[in-house]
Amino acid sequence: MMGLRETRCLELNAMSLGVDEETLMENAGKAVAKIISERYENKKVVVVCGTGNNGGDGFVAARLLKNSSVILAKSPEFIKTDLAKKKYREWGGEGLVYGSKDDLAKAEVIVDALLGTGVAGDLRPPYDDIVDAMNNSDANIVSIDVPSNLWGSKRVNPKITITFHHKKEGMNGNSGEIVVADIGIPQNASLYTGPGEFAFFPLSKKDAHKGQMGHVLVIGGGPFPGAPVLSAIAAMKVGADLVTLLVPENSARFASNHPELIVKELPSSNRIEMSALERITEEMNKCDVVLLGPGVGTLRDTTDTLRTTINSSSKPMVIDADGLKALRGHIDILKNKKGIVTPHAGEFEFITQEKLSPGIENHTKAACYLSNLTGMTVILKSAIDVIAQNDSYRLNRTGCPAMAVGGTGDVLAGLCAGLMARGMDPFKAGRLGAYISGCCGEMAFRRYSYSMGPIEVLKYVPDVLKSGLSRV
Repeated sequence: MMGLRETRCLELNAMSLGVDEETLMENAGKAVAKIISERYENKKVVVVCGTGNNGGDGFVAARLLKNSSVILAKSPEFIKTDLAKKKYREWGGEGLVYGSKDDLAKAEVIVDALLGTGVAGDLRPPYDDIVDAMNNSDANIVSIDVPSNLWGSKRVNPKITITFHHKKEGMNGNSGEIVVADIGIPQNASLYTGPGEFAFFPLSKKDAHKGQMGHVLVIGGGPFPGAPVLSAIAAMKVGADLVTLLVPENSARFASNHPELIVKELPSSNRIEMSALERITEEMNKCDVVLLGPGVGTLRDTTDTLRTTINSSSKPMVIDADGLKALRGHIDILKNKKGIVTPHAGEFEFITQEKLSPGIENHTKAACYLSNLTGMTVILKSAIDVIAQNDSYRLNRTGCPAMAVGGTGDVLAGLCAGLMARGMDPFKAGRLGAYISGCCGEMAFRRYSYSMGPIEVLKYVPDVLKSGLSRV
């Protein structure tokens, strides 16, 4: 079963691979026309079209079906999308605007192209009357993709639903016979990350207030004071409402140049140590997501402190950089935890004490292995990243070789933490975080060539976010 956002994700990814939206609509309409022609030969067909792209699918089907007519929910000027308008014109007929149930009286087959996957709730006129008229008719109803208003209080009750690519969540038991049609979405649309990942980005509500979209706590710094700052800025740039840096004194001075961040000092001058545990626990209780590891170094006391923090934490976590080193010989502490670990090949070998063979197939198996071992989402970083949650995985091929510099991993970890704070689950946050990071790196390289670094990557997060969300 596939949810609505998963469906939109696939469609957008397919379009990014060269399958345009018009091709998908044409293929959907052809599939509907073919099945109806086979099942209901020589029957009088009435296609009921709404104002969105579900109606566009209906216009394509009507153009291809013999002995068919169209009833419009509203007059043609209310058709919303340019593509649906184009398909209406290509159909070439004069659709009757719905007036009463009598408009459907002579239909032997009604094609439900009224409302698509983007609609749920209480129906307003004329849609409530049209749904009643369809359900009360003697015709066989065939719904396109999903029965209209499937998730609402009043829905169409079809004999057949012709859905596309996969069954949708909520269809079983109330969609009649479900026929899954292939409309040309390539396999790579579900194998690789793409712009469709933005379909999962939680948008802020109109009445949103500060803190509602998440609070990230970044625990890091000491030997490398810049790393946690990069992570914190990345988390903020993908929309975390609040970002707190909890760092040693030397790192706090470094971070104070960024007024958008909340900076709090640990009781030590230049490293994280056991004496900080009480303060760490106090701050963790105030946040939604914890990011551990950027810039902490590998002193034993620091590693022991991070391990104890991970073991006791009930918060979703992103564990990155030297924070991963605390897991060597103690991977079991991640059991029943929620979050993301972000090793590159060397870190994977260090924490698992197993050799990682080259090649994307081996990397995929390794990432799934570590995820199954821990329950965490794994981002195994390489030229092609593998993002794995148990046996499910995506590959991310955005990015460029110039990103293989210090600090870009801190940016990725911060992006993932910020997305989780907004409400994304770790697997989806990892997929979108890796995609955004790589796209920003590509843009930075086009502008700065090999002079680019993590600061330049961060500059492009707003552009990538704006572009991605505009397509959803």
